[in-house]
Amino acid sequence: MYTTVDFDRIRGAVAFDRSGLRIGDVGEVFLDDQTGVPIWVSIHTGLFGRHHSLVPLEGSHLEHHGRLVFPHDRDVVKDAPRVDEHGHLEKEQEDALYEYYAVPDPHEDMASAQRRTRRWIDDGGPLREGD
Repeated sequence: MYTTVDFDRIRGAVAFDRSGLRIGDVGEVFLDDQTGVPIWVSIHTGLFGRHHSLVPLEGSHLEHHGRLVFPHDRDVVKDAPRVDEHGHLEKEQEDALYEYYAVPDPHEDMASAQRRTRRWIDDGGPLREGD
């Protein structure tokens, strides 16, 4: 599990799959609204990094020299469902991503109104309502 101390290391890291293949550059970090824990990251994929894929941080680990290694194959990440990365993820978007990556949903027992994941913004803080 990552903490806010890891944000600087996560953002801008280079993402690799479990086989050591480069996936792309990490862009945004998405936090759980209830706990503030980083849950998802966006990775710039595709030609010239024009596409973005959200990937769960669960099962990933940081290595030396800014390598963030994920337990998923590169093609799995590149083919992930596309979601709107601006602000909060909708419940349906999160559900689709959890199902796609076959990772457990830590919010499963929460009411849908409490299930929110928000993007960490550049000024060093979480996105707030109205941003």
